[in-house]
Amino acid sequence: VFKYEGTLDKFIGDAIMAQWGAPIRHPDDAERALQAALGMQRAVRDINKRWSAQGRPTISVGIGINYGEVFAGNIGSHRRLEYTVIGDAVNVASRLCSAAAPGEILVTDAFYRQLGKKKPSVERAEGVEIKGRAGKVEVLRLMAGGHSNREISDLLGASEGTIKNHASNIFSKLGVKSRTQAVLKGIELGCV
Repeated sequence: VFKYEGTLDKFIGDAIMAQWGAPIRHPDDAERALQAALGMQRAVRDINKRWSAQGRPTISVGIGINYGEVFAGNIGSHRRLEYTVIGDAVNVASRLCSAAAPGEILVTDAFYRQLGKKKPSVERAEGVEIKGRAGKVEVLRLMAGGHSNREISDLLGASEGTIKNHASNIFSKLGVKSRTQAVLKGIELGCV
């Protein structure tokens, strides 16, 4: 978070809440947030490699990122104030974080549109229901290795459905639900 000039808002149980754009705004805050998320996943992968080699249990992190207007400032009462952000955009990010599987980075379309020219490859994920909203929020999943099922099928000359079925079989055998989890499992097993 700090490497990319974000603000560590708070620790919430086993989660952290971080933000970019408040109190200091940068024109590339979305890219900074994404780089921090990718860096966190790399750090977890590196820690897990060491811990696994030592016979220690490994950890996993799911990340959710949103973009939108928030109320930023000192929130609370005269007895306890803290600088934080609140609002619908924060609630959506929290739900994405809860929905993210271990090793996944889920983002909203609003966040994805804020990224510069070098957007990572994404695929549509299952939408997330948000209390007080009609319908689901559209969710995008960052692709492990940067390739979608369509891109892989084009490279291999197989149908997208065949690739999806093959991936599902592999995921089932590995006990994972996404490409990112499969990559992390491969690292854990020493295959990657």
